[in-house]
Amino acid sequence: MMKILAALLLLSLLSCSPAEPKQSEQPASFDFVFSYGVMNKNVLDTVQGTYTKDLVTAGTATTNLSLTDEEMKQVYELMNEIGLWNYPNEIEGMNVIPASGYHFQILVDGKEQNIHWNGEFNENQTHRGFKRLTSMIIEMVRNKEANQALPESEGYYL
Repeated sequence: MMKILAALLLLSLLSCSPAEPKQSEQPASFDFVFSYGVMNKNVLDTVQGTYTKDLVTAGTATTNLSLTDEEMKQVYELMNEIGLWNYPNEIEGMNVIPASGYHFQILVDGKEQNIHWNGEFNENQTHRGFKRLTSMIIEMVRNKEANQALPESEGYYL
């Protein structure tokens, strides 16, 4: 009897699968549009290969900017690591003034996932994981010559 129960338990565990299967390798088609900051005016669009920078009182400026294959791989791997595929579409973070947040439109092999994160991060695990991802991408953009050639922001938000 115990052997039958153990076999049934093992069979049920093996048949369980996550909501979105993790792929160990980056899929053939992977792109995203990531916007962030006040009113989400900073936008990295890997589909178009552009970056738009919020210049605050001076408007915005757009340039051609692409992530390398290695950077895209790092982003995809971190998305898997933090379980981004299981995040809800809307997440309320900590309220800040002026209102800011993050938006991902993720395109993987013809499927689309959108995540809207309103506000800033606290210290729970979901927040820490998402912060690691957004910080990594923002740092990649900051290090690009195309971004560094854009004008400096003028003024500030109240």
